[in-house]
Amino acid sequence: MTTLILDLKDLINNGIVTTSTIEIDLDAKLAERRQIAIIWDIEDVNEVRPDLTEQQAFEVLENVKRHHDATIGINWDTLQCVADELFGEPSPKSFGE
Repeated sequence: MTTLILDLKDLINNGIVTTSTIEIDLDAKLAERRQIAIIWDIEDVNEVRPDLTEQQAFEVLENVKRHHDATIGINWDTLQCVADELFGEPSPKSFGE
């Protein structure tokens, strides 16, 4: 689990938070901790499987995260493979053929 702890009192006292919404530069916060994060979203899943719904694409991402193998990583092939495992291979007309 990745945890990012924000001290809201510090943000308010430094004038960073002045409204009910907060915009956080996640890359900067991670850099302070000498960490990085690579973000994949449902649009990435839909690049390899445009036939999936938003919910199905998110299920692919959740499954990829749950079964992440650091020796392989996450890439287009892993997204495609997991999508195929969860929802079967797409029919040719799903891709406009």
